[in-house]
Amino acid sequence: MFCTATADKKAARTKANHNRTQKPESEGRIGRLHRTLGNQSVLRMIGAPPAAHKDAPDGGPGTGTGTTTAAGGGAAGGKTVDVYGINLPGATRTVYDDVATANTIWGKCGVTIKVVGGESWNTDVLDQLAPQNSLNEYSSMSSPTAEETAMLAHQPPVDAIAVYNVPAMSNNSRGENFRPSKNPSVPKAVVVSDSAVADTFAHELGHILLDVSEHHSDPDNLMAAGSIRNVGVDKLDATQCAKL
Repeated sequence: MFCTATADKKAARTKANHNRTQKPESEGRIGRLHRTLGNQSVLRMIGAPPAAHKDAPDGGPGTGTGTTTAAGGGAAGGKTVDVYGINLPGATRTVYDDVATANTIWGKCGVTIKVVGGESWNTDVLDQLAPQNSLNEYSSMSSPTAEETAMLAHQPPVDAIAVYNVPAMSNNSRGENFRPSKNPSVPKAVVVSDSAVADTFAHELGHILLDVSEHHSDPDNLMAAGSIRNVGVDKLDATQCAKL
């Protein structure tokens, strides 16, 4: 009788210890998956909603539409545009001031703008023509001014679109662009004045990306003229995105 009770107690203790140490099979399997694949992959596999994606450190802010950023800075399945900043004497604005906004806008079309370098250029190119310390700007892209020609000869050391930041422009323009399709003698380039607004860089780059000279008639569109554009709305339509 005593032996039987003792044996029963031992069996009960063994079962209790086993229950305390053994994890359910599903919990153990999911735990192993967490360690192997990471939290987001496991959450998708077991049907739980993943946490909101975060922007990659070099990819700029997201668009709020769920666009993810691929390794290397490009929007997943999209296009990356490399730019190189060149600051001329007197300019206080840099490409870094504008690239975040440009990425927010162009990210709607799956495009990421990536700054691949920059420099401060010590030059007197802005003093060749009056007014001094201001870029003498073209009336037609087919006929760049002497200052613009000298400026464009100073090209990035890498394969990228040059972004020239200048303190001012002779006709008080906020920015301008150059495209070989319009003038084969010039490289692709953007000029941004210190008087630029938040979307000037994105707008001028848009002339290059879409290869258009005309402005959009919708004031809410990024490619509307500066005189009518509602800065901060910066829409891009399906036709524009399809051209990229």
